[in-house]
Amino acid sequence: MKAKISLIAPHRRMANMAEDVIASTDIECQVYVGELQAGREIALELEKQGVDVIISRGGTYLVIKEAVLSIPIVAIQVTGYDLIRTLKKIENANSIALCGYPNIFWGISDISDLFGLKVKNFVINGNESEIREQLLVAEGIDVVVGDTAGVRLAQKLGFQTLLIESGTEAIIAALQEATRAADVRFNEARKAMELSAILNYIDSGIVSINYQGEITVINPSAEEKLGLVRADILGKKAEDVIENTRLHSVLKSGEAEVGELQQVGGRMFLTNRIPLVVQGKIAGVVATFHDVAKLQNMEHQVRRQLYKKGLVANYSFKDIIRAAKTMCELVAEAKKYAATDSTVLITAETGTGKELFAQSIHNASSRKNGPFVAINCGALPSGLLESELFGYSEGAFTGARKEGKPGIFELAHGGTLFLDEIGEVPLHVQVQLLRVIQEKMVRRVGDDRLLPVDVRIIAATNKDIAGLVATGQFRPDLYYRLDVLRLEVPALRQRVDDIELLFRYFARNFEWRAQLFTPEALCILQAHSWPGNVRELENIVEKLYLLSEGGTVTAQLLARVLPRPLADPAHTLADQQQQLILATLEECGGDKTKAAAKLGISRTTLWRKLNMFQQ
Repeated sequence: MKAKISLIAPHRRMANMAEDVIASTDIECQVYVGELQAGREIALELEKQGVDVIISRGGTYLVIKEAVLSIPIVAIQVTGYDLIRTLKKIENANSIALCGYPNIFWGISDISDLFGLKVKNFVINGNESEIREQLLVAEGIDVVVGDTAGVRLAQKLGFQTLLIESGTEAIIAALQEATRAADVRFNEARKAMELSAILNYIDSGIVSINYQGEITVINPSAEEKLGLVRADILGKKAEDVIENTRLHSVLKSGEAEVGELQQVGGRMFLTNRIPLVVQGKIAGVVATFHDVAKLQNMEHQVRRQLYKKGLVANYSFKDIIRAAKTMCELVAEAKKYAATDSTVLITAETGTGKELFAQSIHNASSRKNGPFVAINCGALPSGLLESELFGYSEGAFTGARKEGKPGIFELAHGGTLFLDEIGEVPLHVQVQLLRVIQEKMVRRVGDDRLLPVDVRIIAATNKDIAGLVATGQFRPDLYYRLDVLRLEVPALRQRVDDIELLFRYFARNFEWRAQLFTPEALCILQAHSWPGNVRELENIVEKLYLLSEGGTVTAQLLARVLPRPLADPAHTLADQQQQLILATLEECGGDKTKAAAKLGISRTTLWRKLNMFQQ
């Protein structure tokens, strides 16, 4: 974008020279002729027309600079070359007078000494009559050298005169300076417009105070959020007009306050207060205000989008049904793991709820607002697993999408990746998986680009990974990368105290209103080995509801449903009951009342059972 530059010459000869110089450059500049007040009028008109920079010389420059305030005024300086060229023209002169506006006198004394000339200075400061009187009484002046105004005055008094004329180099220097000034002005205007746009249209409220604690800036968003009017508060102390503000405290301490809650007019805001430090001194404070309700709404929108994509964790620690001491301790341990970003390895039998723990850890971590992506590594063939993990580029293989496809590492960026059945991953895929975990970069199949990924890994397995490492079926380096933090989820038979809670939890899905089970049935449930763990129990509850038609579950019904062929159900159930009752009685130190209460049967029933065992 070309700058609009204008040059106002005090006389036509200089204007002609300027036009010749401008023609030899790529600078666009309009030339006008006007001296002193005439030049001032031209400059004022040019200012109205939107000229970026005005160039002038001598007294005309000084008059224009005093009148025009909104745009830069550049002076054509009287250079040493100009003075030398002028003084060389003087012959047989013993005494010279220099007459003109102040800006022609720079350097004249040094140069006149070189020529052995005596120079008397007559400076015009807006009062020509005073200079006229000084020239009239001056003696021994052979030549008056000066600018246009000085020479004109001397000529009227009959002096021999010599006009100091600007050379090509002075005009070029002024044009270059004008171009720089126009560029600076444009950039400053752009920055001011950019800042104004940011302040006026950003959703965040912004307030700034100076080193005296006075409000200097407030944008429209802050006016709306804080219920203030800009014209009423500018220049006032922040603590006098903003409720619960701490701007003055930050101004005093110099310590930033980030993410602080602040209530103003019944609305809650998340506020950041940042001190402005200039050359080691606190020059003010800037505060930003974010509406908490709007932030929460935005978070809900993001969460809804993740739900639509299925990249979300639905469960948290409150969904883990537990009463057994081992499970309570395990959940407490998992909550500690959630506070870190380290890799977690979950080991457990099938059906114990490994993904439930993975989702809970994600939702309790700093990544809870990011995606949660799960993949069962044992459910996919080797080739498909590779492309699912790392994605593929256009034309990577026959049948590949034209636009390619991101892998789950890319989908999980900023969140958590759950790798279930990690022990099923083939060795060649283990190598690539290790590289991604180490380098935090993923390369799509068929591509040579590396994409950065920020993912937390939670892996799970029902296999003995250490045993797989020993037999060469699992890479030890990957194993050590995954086994940073470990959770060992107990089998259901190891958490007998949770069986009744889990049974009742699953029964609620069917709105089971009758008594769920008899005491004998509960004993059998607690004595069962549950090879399928919690998942097996959930399926059994559904079967029992259907077969009992919502009635009470008995020991006989359990004998039909529990997945174990029973040659003599009555005898087998009796054995299970006997083992459970005796173990409970021993746990209660022989106290039959406590044992009966824990078994959910009456003391009379317990006595009867014990008598049966002795027969």
